[in-house]
Amino acid sequence: MLSAGLPSSSTRLLGSQLSQRLTAASRCHHSLAGLGLSASRRPASRNDVAAAGPLGVLGSLRRLQTISKGDTIPNATFAYVPWSPELDDGTACGVPTKFQTHDEFKGKKVVIISVPGAYTPTCHVRHIPPFLEKLQEFKSKGVDKIYVIAQNDPFVMSAWGVQNKGKDQVVFASDVNLEFSKGVGSTVDMSAAGFGVRTGRYALVADDLKVSYFAAEESPGALDVSSAEAVLSKL
Repeated sequence: MLSAGLPSSSTRLLGSQLSQRLTAASRCHHSLAGLGLSASRRPASRNDVAAAGPLGVLGSLRRLQTISKGDTIPNATFAYVPWSPELDDGTACGVPTKFQTHDEFKGKKVVIISVPGAYTPTCHVRHIPPFLEKLQEFKSKGVDKIYVIAQNDPFVMSAWGVQNKGKDQVVFASDVNLEFSKGVGSTVDMSAAGFGVRTGRYALVADDLKVSYFAAEESPGALDVSSAEAVLSKL
């Protein structure tokens, strides 16, 4: 418990600080809701914080969707470390490289899965593994490549890809300066948790640079419209 070994004055101070943060989160919720920017439907409670963690409660979506079916995807920069067998034991870090989405994706059918952060609970445990497990189903639907993107640097994304056994089948890349996510209108502000502004949680299917499916989650901790099953159903 928080109070163990602490003077009563310290306990009261910690309780006061938590209450202030929750009050601020509540005010932020109401302000953003008025602008249509927050997907949370009610103020955060202490139980919410305990259950959902920073991704579920302390992240406020900056979602002003700017892309729709039939639109051309943003021409943005992705950075990644190309997979090689030497990376698999974790002793090598590889060399990052960059590409422009219009150059890389032209003439291809690609699935782009965006997450708020590598190794975070929903992303690491629930969101990404099914895409690896169902890789052959995606290929049978004509998908050339799956790209997992986040705000993390390319070295972290590479390590995450290695741990997920993405090898050269699924590319784990960094959305440099959030160019792509800002371009589609889906980022999440996690400054309250000390994480800054990050990529939102969304799925996008592009066929020769044209959007055939785009959907962003209602909150950064949610997993519905961007799941492997949801994307497969739209192919």
